[in-house]
Amino acid sequence: MKFCLFAVALLIFSCQTKINSTQANNQDSTLNNSEVNNSQSQNSIHYWVGNINSNIPIFLWVIVKDSLIQGELFYTKSKSSTPIRILGNIPKEGDIRICEYQRDGTITGVFNFSKLDSAFEGIWASTKNQKELKFKLSAKDTLLTNIDTSFQPKDIAGNYSYAYGEKGYQGGLNVTKITDDKISFDISSVTSDPSRNIASIDTDTVAIYNNQFIYKIPNSDSCEFRVKFLRDFIFIDYTKGYGDCDGFFGLNASVDGIFIKVKSKK
Repeated sequence: MKFCLFAVALLIFSCQTKINSTQANNQDSTLNNSEVNNSQSQNSIHYWVGNINSNIPIFLWVIVKDSLIQGELFYTKSKSSTPIRILGNIPKEGDIRICEYQRDGTITGVFNFSKLDSAFEGIWASTKNQKELKFKLSAKDTLLTNIDTSFQPKDIAGNYSYAYGEKGYQGGLNVTKITDDKISFDISSVTSDPSRNIASIDTDTVAIYNNQFIYKIPNSDSCEFRVKFLRDFIFIDYTKGYGDCDGFFGLNASVDGIFIKVKSKK
């Protein structure tokens, strides 16, 4: 949702930048950036097993709907069986990137690849030590029960964030419910050290419809973005591209991306 140290930084930040709406096909199809459809897709779930760097075994499931990806990642040799939340999107152009989100919004790793298929490979990047490692996955014939595959939000009020470590790109979004169809919100995002350029939206009140709203920057001609509420995360993308927002935010700073819910509000 611009947003080898430089290569890793670009790979990592790309989960928050250049987000465009595309279409996901069914479970047996290859999903890539050339497949664009205006109709609404049905949820498709995928299971994979494989390795990072040939020696770190993982199990991954994701579900895809309307270009958005969510799921869970398991490091199968880890003593902790707690799954890691996976969020991402299928862009109109460029590679697919999905990110590992901790409960506090910290992103610990980024998977970069060209398509979702029965078998695929790509690059995994660590946000902690800037390492890039190859990964390879293949389809797993399995079925998990008692997992929540819904994209429907339960309660949109709360605090949302993402952070690529202490020195990386960071963002926060706060939502307060006013009525069933009206909220107040604010956004603050910064680029990585040492510049920390800022993109921010002061607290404002908006009407929501179908769990989303479009916001136009005050005093701008066409700088606007869409905020879409999903199950415990928010997806923000520019409706008319980045160019129409030049000059409203700091250099390379942006309000778009995927923010995970870190705190609920009553």
